[in-house]
Amino acid sequence: MKFLFEEIANIEYLNLEFSKLEIEETELDHLNHLAKSIIHHKTLDLILDELPDDCREEFLVILSEDEDHQTVLDYLKKSIKDFEVKLIEKVKEIELELMAEIKGEGTA
Repeated sequence: MKFLFEEIANIEYLNLEFSKLEIEETELDHLNHLAKSIIHHKTLDLILDELPDDCREEFLVILSEDEDHQTVLDYLKKSIKDFEVKLIEKVKEIELELMAEIKGEGTA
């Protein structure tokens, strides 16, 4: 399953840092999926915060019906000013939080 944020932002830094951890492949896969899930939920928070109130219900309907995310992305680009920039910045912020948490330097 591909998450919505992956259409615009990548998490190569996070994947690179995870690969440095001395853990089994199955644990690495689980960690990657967990990180993507966290990023997905936090980017949904960003989207819902940025969307005008009268657009939220329509967004959720489109999100539930769109298989490849293109319709959702088009809607968000139209509805949220500088959506792609905001999404990329949010993903980078979350990546840093997750790495700090894994290294024991903070809380996510």
